[in-house]
Amino acid sequence: MSIENRIRSYLAALDGSPKDFASVEHLFDDVYHPEFVFEENGKIVSREEIKQTRAKGFKLGSKATPLLLRSTSPDTMESKFRLMNSHWDVVVHVGCRGN
Repeated sequence: MSIENRIRSYLAALDGSPKDFASVEHLFDDVYHPEFVFEENGKIVSREEIKQTRAKGFKLGSKATPLLLRSTSPDTMESKFRLMNSHWDVVVHVGCRGN
């Protein structure tokens, strides 16, 4: 499956209905490489920390609205989406590399 299709499947699962993370963890694993590293405000955030945050988002019934999905090279995507739930209303903008 292409990186774009994996991202689309992951975002589609963020449909506004609360979910147990175990039911969607395979989608997280399809998008987030085991050696994934994220930098936020100059701090390195581990894959496990991101996983915990994403699990909370699914539990809260987050809704993702894709704003941008475009290929920047044959194996790289730029992704931008709005993520909303009762605690957050943020725009997430990331680059994703397929394997």
